[in-house]
Amino acid sequence: MKKKKIFQVVAASAIAASSFAAVAPNNADAASTNVSKTVDAAVKQMQKAQDTYWKTGTTKKVVATSTVQKEIDKAKKVYSDAKKQVTKSGGKNKAAYLAKLTKAYKYVKNAEGYVKTVKYAQSLNTQAKSLQNLIIQNDIKTEKLNHPKFVSELAKSDQKIKAGIYGATVEKVVINTYTNPAKTIEFAIKVYNYASYAHYWIQKGDLKTAANRLKVVDAQLPKVSQTSTLGKIVHAYVDKVKAEYQSAQNFDLTIMHTNDTHANLDNIARRITAIKQVRQASENSLLLDAGDVFSGTLYFNQFHGLADLEFMELAGYDAMTFGNHEFDETTSTLSNFVKQSKFPFVSANVDFSKDANLKDYFNDNITSSPKGGEIYNGIVKEIDGEKVGIFGLTTAETASISSPGKDVTFEDYIAQSKKMVESFEKQGVNKIVALTHIGYDDGGGDNDLTLAKEVEGIDIIVGGHSHTKLDTPVVDKTGEEPTVIVSANEYSKYLGTVDVEFDANGKIISDAGKLIEIDAKDADGNYVLKDDPEAAEILNTKYKPAVDEMKQQVVAKTDVELLGGNPAARTNETNLGDLIADGMLAKAKSINPETVMAVQNGGGVRTTLNPGNITLADVFTVLPFGNTLGIMKITGAELREGLEHSVATAPEPFGGFLQVSGMKFTYDSSLPAGQRVKSVDVKGTDGSYTPLKDDQSYYVATNIFTAKGGDGYDIFNKVFQDGRLSEAGFVDWEVFKEQLESLPNKTVTQQVEGRITDLAAK
Repeated sequence: MKKKKIFQVVAASAIAASSFAAVAPNNADAASTNVSKTVDAAVKQMQKAQDTYWKTGTTKKVVATSTVQKEIDKAKKVYSDAKKQVTKSGGKNKAAYLAKLTKAYKYVKNAEGYVKTVKYAQSLNTQAKSLQNLIIQNDIKTEKLNHPKFVSELAKSDQKIKAGIYGATVEKVVINTYTNPAKTIEFAIKVYNYASYAHYWIQKGDLKTAANRLKVVDAQLPKVSQTSTLGKIVHAYVDKVKAEYQSAQNFDLTIMHTNDTHANLDNIARRITAIKQVRQASENSLLLDAGDVFSGTLYFNQFHGLADLEFMELAGYDAMTFGNHEFDETTSTLSNFVKQSKFPFVSANVDFSKDANLKDYFNDNITSSPKGGEIYNGIVKEIDGEKVGIFGLTTAETASISSPGKDVTFEDYIAQSKKMVESFEKQGVNKIVALTHIGYDDGGGDNDLTLAKEVEGIDIIVGGHSHTKLDTPVVDKTGEEPTVIVSANEYSKYLGTVDVEFDANGKIISDAGKLIEIDAKDADGNYVLKDDPEAAEILNTKYKPAVDEMKQQVVAKTDVELLGGNPAARTNETNLGDLIADGMLAKAKSINPETVMAVQNGGGVRTTLNPGNITLADVFTVLPFGNTLGIMKITGAELREGLEHSVATAPEPFGGFLQVSGMKFTYDSSLPAGQRVKSVDVKGTDGSYTPLKDDQSYYVATNIFTAKGGDGYDIFNKVFQDGRLSEAGFVDWEVFKEQLESLPNKTVTQQVEGRITDLAAK
């Protein structure tokens, strides 16, 4: 209210007061005097109701509505009582008294207006804080639902306050106390919402509209506090959206990847569900396989890769490279797999030009128009207008650990990779993926870590062969640009995903990845991923029945009880442990004839087999984990340390207790751990034994679990870390099956041979 208006109101009050004095009753009339006093007291109380908040004009502090309301209630009572007394008195000044009371009631009305308006202003402030809390709690949906009504009401607030409160100074105090803070909050929320609109249009791919929203944000953001809780959130959110806008101008790519699935198809329907879910969430995606689809389960034994192929085509794989196990049945089986596929294969360091089975499908070049059923050095895929180059590599160990044949040659992987990068870059391709089956940190002479360091220009390495589980990507920063390395473990346990962001020059500026567990279950024991209906129908009608039938096939028979399980295989040498270790040694010798010993962790020998027929199902029961074969180059001293670990808790059961082949050793369980092994002798080709030499190196077969430090074998893990482990990759149950089938008449007569002796037990 302007000063002039205030003056007029005060003047009017003065005139009214003088008017009340003019009609005061004659003092001679005692009764009239009592009525007059009652009326004056009532007027005074009614004026006090106004004065209670009127002091706000000088204190600049809002008076509590409850305080004012008390005075209003008192004023109303004395007003009512005074009216009754005036009416009852019936004096000649009755009308004047009533008029005086009625005129003074405006003080009550003013006070009531104050209470109502302050509550309204408080409500606005409360709404503002509520919206602020929704932003803080990230409940943007509810905030946006309630925001429009609040904005509309806030726009009218000043007018409502001015209309509801008597006194211009009081108005200002109320506005400053409640409305202005609400406006400050609303302004910050408005900026936040404009940023969220920008986020929405970025997600929609409309960067032009997003840019316009961000212009509004840029104009208003400087007015938003950087110290308040809400202000900090708004500034942080704007920074995030701006980064998102910048990111949207770059190229995002999601690569889904599998490796070393080894014909594990029982969960394929869930894997395909996972693939579909990732595709739905990722606009730009590739699906790649890094090899070793072949060998490992009865699905391969029965269908020779064609069951896997049908599901890979159903899933929509974009490319695959060859693993060493793709050559297990020479190239005749592989060629049948290749020619029937609807996706291309990439292989830059394998030359098939002389191989009778594969030369017709081999193209010694890079193509931008890849065809299914063809092999290329590399391919170029165009995704959302961006070119992505993909080339393949296969471990040179394949020549010795599998059966590719003499006409398939393996070339130096580093040299071929450099040629591929150069060729891609000449074609204007600056986003390059190496799809490799050389092992992440394999000791066989080639691996992904070395590749990343030695070859500049590879952006992503999707790896296999070593069955490495990389929960998140590993980034090598040796060169000018980073190289992201991923690997998805084994046996279709995971679908690997990696999201990368390229800048305009093809440099990866951000990466994030994870492994999706295909067989994950919820608290109720149900699979989190549901079966893809089409895949499940194909599996259950076309492939699974034949595999279930195969499991009942008899592999061999045993005339003796084959002792395994806990505690037998975890405390002493058993005939089943001997048999399994013998099979490992025989298989390892076929790969590396210099292999002289084998060790198998007793915890992996899961059960006892009774005399009678041994079915494939029995084989799987004994060795259910699908561990693969590895060959360590280890010194005698290191092996002795491993044996000390094996018997450290004896005679207590220990899953790491080693069943052995090609050696015998004695220990004394009564001695302190680490000092128990007394003798170790190595079996020669003539059957004789010679003492283990600490300073001599030996080739020793084991499973990859033990070789990489499982059961606490740190000394074996050191061998692995030193690059002295060759991963042959043959699955343990297949190796055991071969051993059973190699026995005379396929009949087991195995007895405990005294390979492990506890001297304290004698």
